[in-house]
Amino acid sequence: MRLSEIQNELLQRDVLFEKNQNRTELSTLLQKNLDEKRNAGPSPSQNNTTSLPDVSNLPYSNIIEERYPLPKGWAIKGEQKYGKKGSGTRIAKEVVDLLKGFFHTGNANSSQHYLPEDMFRALSEKADNNELEHTKIPKVETIQNWISRYSIAMKKETAERMLASFSNNTIAKGRLALIFDLKSVFAS
Repeated sequence: MRLSEIQNELLQRDVLFEKNQNRTELSTLLQKNLDEKRNAGPSPSQNNTTSLPDVSNLPYSNIIEERYPLPKGWAIKGEQKYGKKGSGTRIAKEVVDLLKGFFHTGNANSSQHYLPEDMFRALSEKADNNELEHTKIPKVETIQNWISRYSIAMKKETAERMLASFSNNTIAKGRLALIFDLKSVFAS
């Protein structure tokens, strides 16, 4: 847990602490409060349930809880940060169109090759001229990632076009060869 999270938890539990205490001291305070609440709870005989042995007093258990404190509900699926691919913000369509223009300009003429920083500067200039909103301009790192993805997509598309063209030509040549072979068979 972060320091601010521990402080909030202590405030919610009405535990007094000083603002200048470090994370370790605050987590120890929180752990003591949790232990007190756990020990002050109703006894198992009142609940008519079987009890498990209390392992919280073992030194190894306390060390683990101090070093690796887990917030309540940490295992709930909704709290997980992973597995949410593509949930980030998207680059605006008009910005993507501009980036494509920059990319293809560099492909057409290598002397006008745009680096991600150059693309960012050009987008910033457009925003300064009120042609684009400043909030729509992605970070340089985002532009760099976009260039990588777009470059791969363009190479794949070009390769597929070349394969289609090659296979069409091969089929056409094969048909022509077959026709010429048939003519030679019938001519003899």
